[in-house]
Amino acid sequence: MINIKQLTSHAASLLLVLSIGAAQPTFAKSDDAAFPLRTSPMDDVQAPADSEAPVSLKLDLAQVPKPTTRVQRSDLFPTADTSSNSMEARSFDDARRQLAVGDAVSLGAFQDQPSPTTSEDGPVDKADKTGTNPINFTFDFRVYNEYLWLNTAGDGGQNLTTLEFRAPFADGKWQFRVRARANWIEADVDDDGTDDLDDSGFGDVDFRFITVPHLDMSKRIAVAVGIEIFLDTASDEALGSGSTSLGPQVFLVFFKPFGLDLDLFAPAYQHKFSIDGKDVNQSLIDLFILKTSEDKSLWALVDPAFVIDHEANTEYMLIDIELGTMLDKYLGTKGHSAYVRPSVGIGGDRPYDASIEVGYKIVF
Repeated sequence: MINIKQLTSHAASLLLVLSIGAAQPTFAKSDDAAFPLRTSPMDDVQAPADSEAPVSLKLDLAQVPKPTTRVQRSDLFPTADTSSNSMEARSFDDARRQLAVGDAVSLGAFQDQPSPTTSEDGPVDKADKTGTNPINFTFDFRVYNEYLWLNTAGDGGQNLTTLEFRAPFADGKWQFRVRARANWIEADVDDDGTDDLDDSGFGDVDFRFITVPHLDMSKRIAVAVGIEIFLDTASDEALGSGSTSLGPQVFLVFFKPFGLDLDLFAPAYQHKFSIDGKDVNQSLIDLFILKTSEDKSLWALVDPAFVIDHEANTEYMLIDIELGTMLDKYLGTKGHSAYVRPSVGIGGDRPYDASIEVGYKIVF
């Protein structure tokens, strides 16, 4: 059986080595100038012109709670503590959705491929409105709803409705994201036929700031770093994490990885800890793989995530698959899209057995 904690340790060490090696003082340069820090690690950097399209990280970090733990998946996973006296709202996106470390990557030979188109802000594909590339910093608005079948002894269900807004700032070198949630949860924790949890109301709010300090398109690699702030704003303890926490994160973006017909591979790592004295100490590892159609009207992504809660001594894995399509040709709009995102939890400590998310995006 795979030891997730040991795998995480090796993966984190590898990502650190890759990050140090990639983030050297010398920046890749276009005809205009060195690429500046990007707004958001995965929302403003575009894949090369000959690639199919940029990718979205799902770090999309939502929070991912565990039946007896408080795990927030910033962009990676939503969290749900299904203990009788507390239940966490599962939320991460871009990044859980929300971040993680990755495996070794073979970049292959890219020297014979043409350079990407550039603008004042660096390589940007303004035609891409999928909102899937984590370092392509755009203004966008998203609304999505997720239903989770909780891993409780009796019946348990949770519904999260999230509003999300992203915007670049500082001349496009940084990106800001904010998410707010409405949460409903009902669960029979001890299988006695009675719901120990039955609450609804406002969930936690989180903010994220992200930038791209290193971008080298000759090697088709980018390094993004950011900080996520989780606020204890839930209207009831069972509807949020119960803690104000910070989640620094780092991730790499490999364009056209493994020599395969993929847009990008983005391994990421996030460590979440409390700043208000609560017991929050979690490691989140996310591996994001994206593929888009040639005309950027369709996309598919796979987003495995590993969660280790050091306080509760628990660990589990979440696997998301997302399928999306642009809607402009049907609605006569610009930048509108929709997607469906099923997910499964793996491991005895998993917060949920399965979930389904549907969402709508507008990229301006």
